[in-house]
Amino acid sequence: MTDKAHDLSAHTDLPLVEAIVAFEPGVMAWTRQHGGDYLALAEEAVNMFGIPLQNVRNDCGLFAGALASVRKSAALAFLSGLRNHRVEMASNLRLLIESTCLMGYLAAHPDGGPKWKIDDEGRLSKPGDISKASYKWVGEKYSFLSAPLKARKDLLNQGWVHANVANSIVLFNYEAFAAGKGMTSLFDEQDEQWAQMNMSDVGNCVVFALMMLVMVSTEFKVTEMPDGMFDKVQALDVRRVELNDRINKALGSNVDGELAGFRTGIAFGVMSSESGRS
Repeated sequence: MTDKAHDLSAHTDLPLVEAIVAFEPGVMAWTRQHGGDYLALAEEAVNMFGIPLQNVRNDCGLFAGALASVRKSAALAFLSGLRNHRVEMASNLRLLIESTCLMGYLAAHPDGGPKWKIDDEGRLSKPGDISKASYKWVGEKYSFLSAPLKARKDLLNQGWVHANVANSIVLFNYEAFAAGKGMTSLFDEQDEQWAQMNMSDVGNCVVFALMMLVMVSTEFKVTEMPDGMFDKVQALDVRRVELNDRINKALGSNVDGELAGFRTGIAFGVMSSESGRS
């Protein structure tokens, strides 16, 4: 169901950018009202990335840069979902997934590893090789986390982060257009189910990133974690799984495909124990 208040074509008295700025607070308030437990989990997870970067070990500058990218993409993905911009949200989630893998790799390889090369002109040579190395490393080191990260990225690639007709359905009402009542907006159609699915996607990806951060910080001592961080992340993961089960049942389908029922929390606890968590 569409709220006419966010139909920018109905407000020709304002320039486009001014209209967006004027209506955005109302859109965010609507999402807060309808996002439910999914929004609460996503917001709590994003807030946990508020740890100061000054806590990072001095010789781990590359890791700190990757952590900064993780933190920013997590926050922007949440804000995009709050603003009812699914495509923008998906783009930030893809960056979050890629940055999460890079963050893990650089924790284990503070100097960038063998794939980090600077050419004679001071430019990074073949940066894509570092990304490939990070995916391979995460797959071998934390396979239980690599699987859902890859599955999420594949889903994003299939429908949301590249230009196609399908992803315009959240933005443009084709039926109304065919009936001569076309409506367009820079905000997606307001639908409670979509709002909750958006926040579910954000919550899942951000919790996965937090798990990576806690594990590599414990094992490689790259940064200090606040007291109780592990237990808080593990509790978030339990809630994440419960909410995934709830949304699957509510929709009568498996929105996560192979991810439904994937209990990363179990492996997370095992891996952290093996890493010597006190």
